[in-house]
Amino acid sequence: MKEREIEIIRYPQMSGLSIFLDTVSYRTPHVHEEFELLLILNGQMDIGGIRPQIIAKEGDLLIFDPGRIHEFASEENCTFLCFQISRDLLRSYPAVDALRFDEPVIRESQKVKSFLLQAARSYLSQETGYELICQGLIQQVFGELIRMGEGRQATEEEMSEHRTRSHRIEQLITYVDRNYMHKIRLTDLAEEEGLSMGYLSHFIKEELGVSFQEYVQTVRFNAARKMIETSPDLKMLDICYLTGFSDYRYFSRTFQQRLGLTPEEYSRAPRRPVEEETRIHRSVHSLEQFYSRGRSLEILNQYLPISN
Repeated sequence: MKEREIEIIRYPQMSGLSIFLDTVSYRTPHVHEEFELLLILNGQMDIGGIRPQIIAKEGDLLIFDPGRIHEFASEENCTFLCFQISRDLLRSYPAVDALRFDEPVIRESQKVKSFLLQAARSYLSQETGYELICQGLIQQVFGELIRMGEGRQATEEEMSEHRTRSHRIEQLITYVDRNYMHKIRLTDLAEEEGLSMGYLSHFIKEELGVSFQEYVQTVRFNAARKMIETSPDLKMLDICYLTGFSDYRYFSRTFQQRLGLTPEEYSRAPRRPVEEETRIHRSVHSLEQFYSRGRSLEILNQYLPISN
């Protein structure tokens, strides 16, 4: 089975912690095994896969529990600082396995942001002793969040239900990623999972906020969009069929509904050049840009300079 959509860890230089800058146009619905904190530096993006869906804007701080599905989409591109934090880094807190954050948007806390920025600068610059500095600062972040009442302890029943639902949505994402280029039916997935059509349809709508067919269309659209950007020699008709669209009129109508442009117009639209010290994440249908350590520090200082 294809590897599930888990956030790719950047600069895995320290056990239990990864910190990186990411500029997102679209990131497929995904889950990960760590806590994830995002500090929005520039732009805004829609956060899907959660109820209710929210719009994160510059200066916002968000947190996602391990196993919690989420999706990113930004019309103008959104740059954020990302912290992926293993529970192992927080073992000094005895109840860390049951720690949950029901609301992804964290209330304004300059102290928390200051801790995160200091950790990011130390991590990216790799100053002497940064491992101890980062671990201490991240533990202070979670201590402050708990003190603020942002986190709570989940019950055993809640944790079991969460694991079941998380696994089920991972199976859905994997199934669509493997099959979106072909004719795909919810009945086939229901049979594979041993679930009723009615239950699975309701589950998908509840978890993703859209129907199964709407989700498949989104996957196909973003796969086509990325193919247009990265494979300019391919004909539009080929892209249409390679990404699972049944006919060209439907393919073109999808682009016009979502972007206000035909596929041909989108292929000719000017694009922001990719900076020399960046690389594009080539997942199934995500459009993201990551930065080198040096460039990340420059951007961090540009948006949110802090004094040590």
